[in-house]
Parts: sequence; C-alpha cells; structure tokens
Amino acid sequence: MVRAQFALLDHLNIKTLHACVGSSLGGMCSAQAAVLFSDRIRRLVSISACTYSHPASIATRYVQRRCIMTDPNWSNGFYYGNTYPKHGMKVAREIATISYRSGPEWRQRFGRQKIEGAPISLCPTFLIEQYIDYQGERASVMLDPNTLLYISKAMDLFELTPEELKRIQMPTLIMGVTTDALFPVWQQREMAHQLMENGTPTTYYELPSLYGHDTFLLDIHGVGTAIKGFLETAVSEQTALRNTISPFPYY
Repeated sequence: MVRAQFALLDHLNIKTLHACVGSSLGGMCSAQAAVLFSDRIRRLVSISACTYSHPASIATRYVQRRCIMTDPNWSNGFYYGNTYPKHGMKVAREIATISYRSGPEWRQRFGRQKIEGAPISLCPTFLIEQYIDYQGERASVMLDPNTLLYISKAMDLFELTPEELKRIQMPTLIMGVTTDALFPVWQQREMAHQLMENGTPTTYYELPSLYGHDTFLLDIHGVGTAIKGFLETAVSEQTALRNTISPFPYY
C-alpha cells in the first residue's frame, strides 16, 4: 500500500512530505512509510495504531471476514453483477461498530434504555441494539466486501520489527486513546517507548476520550490540537522534546 502511495507521489513530482500523518490503518501506513522512505518524510504522526496487530484485534477482524465469506451471496468473491452479500456485510459492520466505540460511552449514552413500545422478543429491545442494527445497515453498502476483506487481512499481517523501527529518526508523535479496544493504548505506549529507546525524538500523547477507536473521527478538538501543536513546533524545539512522555503536551 505504502509503495503504491509513494509511486503516486513520484508521479505528482512530490519529493518530500512535511509530515506523514495517519490513524488506525493509516497510522500503520504512516509508520511503514517512515521506515521505507525515511529520507522523504520530515515528521511522523501515528494515531491509534501499532507496530503489530495483537490477537484480540486479529480475532475481531477474522469473525468479520467470516460473516462476509459465509454469506451465500459472496460467491467466493464473484458477486459483481449478481446479488450483493449485504447480510454478511451488515453483521460484519455491526461487529466493527462494537470494536470501534467503548463501553463507557454506551453506558453514558444508552444505559439500559429500552425502545419505546418494543415487545419483549428476540428483535431489538434496547436502544443499544437499535443503534448497532442501524449502524450495520448504514455501513453495509459503504464498502466493497472484497476490498474490506483484503484491507482487514493486511492489518492482521502488518508488523514492524524492532530493527525496522530503528530507521525512524524523524520527530514523531504517537497518539493513543485510553478507551480504545481495537488498538489498545498499551500498544501506542509500547511503540513510543521503543522509539525513545532508539533515540528518536518522540512525543507521546494519550487522550482520555469516551469514543474508543473512533476518537480520531469524533474528537476533532482533542486530536486536532495535539497534531497542530506538534506540526507547528520548530525542529529545534522538537529536539528538546526528545524522549519525553507527556499526557497532554499541547493543552
């Protein structure tokens, strides 16, 4: 993926990036770019990402893929021009929604509230069930199923070794979220610690958000303030931040 992105940059005659910024899979890609094209990137920002997918994250995506692949309409990937595998996609996206958000958010937002007038049955009874059903329906047609399968597998297979991390020497911001279940915050702490041990000028920022993995999409102020402060910091000032961990460096 990263090599294809830089092939496009070459085509556009873009030689150097002021910063390579990404979140989730994008955060994996930005870190990979910093390894493969370190001479072309001045700064790295990796948000809610990791150096490798941990077992629970892999398991979550595996079940999502199984939902799609066991839908008869998936037809071993040959569904184009035929019936779209919507049921499998919907269930897969429902599982994804659960992994993207957090229990604390839903406890505050939904609690155990029930759908008004809903009968006691196997159909949705609670507002949280209704919300998950809605998100699955809405997201089921937003992505091509085969594309989702291969992107998902690519995330599982991603890994940056300790030796590869040593090639990242540009000023780096690693950002994690305390409630992230899909890319838990210990993975960002681990990545930041490894970079610091390597002597990489590293700033670590941990955001206490209710929104879980989706924080980078929803908390524009919290995430944006951290990125803005980092990118606006002069290189000479950034050197002074070498090997520091600060929970809220730009507030």
